[in-house]
Formats: sequence, C-alpha cells, structure tokens
Amino acid sequence: MEIRIEKLDARRSQSVVTRDDKVTVRVAGYGPSQPLPHDLAHYVVEKELALRRGFWGSVADGAVFPGMTVLAGRQRPHARERSIALCKANGRSLTEVEVIVGLTVELVRNNIPATSPHAAKAVAARMAPGTDSELRAITAANLQRLNEGLIAMARRWSEIKVGDALVVRW
Repeated sequence: MEIRIEKLDARRSQSVVTRDDKVTVRVAGYGPSQPLPHDLAHYVVEKELALRRGFWGSVADGAVFPGMTVLAGRQRPHARERSIALCKANGRSLTEVEVIVGLTVELVRNNIPATSPHAAKAVAARMAPGTDSELRAITAANLQRLNEGLIAMARRWSEIKVGDALVVRW
C-alpha cells in the first residue's frame, strides 16, 4: 500500500492512500502537522512495533473510517460490511495504538528523552490492565526506537515543501 502524506500548508496535511486492491482513499489530516502529521506518526509507531491491527493495517485490509473518502478504484463486494467488521475486530488495538502514538509524539514534541524515568512512568500510566500484550510489552528499547523513528521522520517531514508529499509504503 502506498501512503502519500501531502503538506497542504504549514499546519495541515492529508493522506492519499492507494491500497494493494487499487482502491484509493483520502484520509483527512487530524491535529497539528508539527513536528509531524498524526497519520505519519501512526505509520512510524505501527511499522516499528510491527502492528497489523492498528490504523494503517486496518486500512490496508479494507477499513474505511469516518472522515475517509474513496477517491478511485472499485471496492470489493460487501466492502462496507467488511470495513465495519474490521473496525469492530480491531477496535481495542486501534484505541491502544492511538494511546501510544499520542504518548510518543508528546515525548518528541516536548523533547523528553525516551530513556527518562518520566517516559517510562508515562507509558505505564497509560497502559490499562488488559492492554493488548503487544503493546503492554513496550520496553525502554522499543520506546527509544519509536522516539528515534519519530524524530527521523519529523526531519524528513520538515524538508517537504507545501504542495509536495512524503511517500511511504505499508
């Protein structure tokens, strides 16, 4: 799946995604695009942690979330029902990934090292009992990798000019 994260202006972005089934969807940007867009932060976190049931894994499998628009391509029969089922099946993972994305972007935005005691406490505080074991197992090393990945991607994003896009593959 190709993900094109377009810089609309200094504060806004959108993602245009062409899935492997040749369906193209637009994902409206969410939140501030600095130090990097929310969708791009999801990409880094989900890719680094090899999560398949987060936002991008769900989109790759056919989920169409509210706020997304199908731009081109022919969807498979029963695409809407499949999307609803995916969103329901992946619901808990989607919520937990959202927590990790929010936390890790907050650490980067506030220049808090991933190895600091504050970072470890923040992770522990936000992971509820019963959290998906993949996410509960976020170690200091994983947090450091996420931090480094987000910082590197933020640098790449800062080099993108308004009207251009950063392209990544899922």
